[in-house]
Amino acid sequence: MAPPLEKSLPIREEPGLQRWIWRCERLGWVLLGLFVALALAGTFASGGPWATATRVSEDGRLRVDYERFQRRGAPATLTLELAPGLNRVGLDERLVADWTVEALYPQPLRMTSSDGVLWLDLVPGTGPSRLHLALRPDRLGTVDWRILQTGQPPLELSAFVYP
Repeated sequence: MAPPLEKSLPIREEPGLQRWIWRCERLGWVLLGLFVALALAGTFASGGPWATATRVSEDGRLRVDYERFQRRGAPATLTLELAPGLNRVGLDERLVADWTVEALYPQPLRMTSSDGVLWLDLVPGTGPSRLHLALRPDRLGTVDWRILQTGQPPLELSAFVYP
């Protein structure tokens, strides 16, 4: 019987390189899973538990609901709920400068500006009143602004605007 012929493999094996490729592949799967989890949580669009935020003033008379993550040029909403008797609220100049206010309803009785604050005097009502602002973000990145009431500390808000 003839001795077996040694055949050379057409591709040279490199087990170290193959292990490195497998590690990169696993890292890619982990990053893809993390991206999907963040998307489901509401980080990249509306919906999900992280997409919206609610802030309440210290005295509980002002409540603000807004979108925590927004897209530049896409419509966003800001809703202020005011307790009975609270008829004046102020919007920080950062809100007016970094967003285009497309609609404000119901229309306030009077709007005045002083010291970088746009003060809105609302129609007095018997129950809680709501003020809806339709906004369009103009700036990218993290934007901080404040909502003010007379005689109370400002309500600090923050949103992240994607391109």
